[in-house]
Amino acid sequence: MISELHPGLQFHQYQLLEQIGVGGQGVVWSAEDHQRNEIVAIKFNEILDSEQQQTDDQMFERQLGKLLNVQHANILPIYDYGLVNQVRYMVSPYISGGSLFEKIRRGSLQLEDALRFSAEVASAIDYLHSQG
Repeated sequence: MISELHPGLQFHQYQLLEQIGVGGQGVVWSAEDHQRNEIVAIKFNEILDSEQQQTDDQMFERQLGKLLNVQHANILPIYDYGLVNQVRYMVSPYISGGSLFEKIRRGSLQLEDALRFSAEVASAIDYLHSQG
């Protein structure tokens, strides 16, 4: 199914706009959410049909169930998630500007930016740890 994604495709209440990322675990698309009336990001992962995958799916469901209730300034909220035709999807707000990885790849960070990003990541990890 991932290979069939294209701009304009209607997926649930989301209309796909453009592919904004690709990696070893899947693809990320921007989409218009017709219920929220905003642009969101949808990560799609094609999954294998195996016993190990069933175990992974159960763990994924438990972890995402916890993340739906997470509220922290440095953690992207999850709006929606599910599994359709061997494709797992996860919907979150669309935030422009790229990832921290992309910022680092473009060149070294200023010390104050590196310290700020480190503090934000540490704060998020500490919060997640406190939530189990």
